[in-house]
Amino acid sequence: MTEIFNQKDKTKLRQMVIEADGESHYETQEQRLKDKKRDNDLRALELSVLRFTNLDIMENIEGVVFKIKEFIDQIKPPKPPLTPPSSFAKATADRS
Repeated sequence: MTEIFNQKDKTKLRQMVIEADGESHYETQEQRLKDKKRDNDLRALELSVLRFTNLDIMENIEGVVFKIKEFIDQIKPPKPPLTPPSSFAKATADRS
């Protein structure tokens, strides 16, 4: 499990679990159901789950890293506007 923090004020944004699944995770319906239940249990704890196969990790690590970065980028807080809305409204009104 890893935690993702806001770089500016160090507040925790999200926790995530990265699962690496071997072949046994895909061989039986029973194992797939166990994984699905585990994912649901983790999400109930407000944890995000990213699941990768061992094959992807061994043969496509760039793709795995890309997906992890993509996930992190989605949860970064948005940047504030350059001009606060109240200041902009006042500046626009002053020009009239």
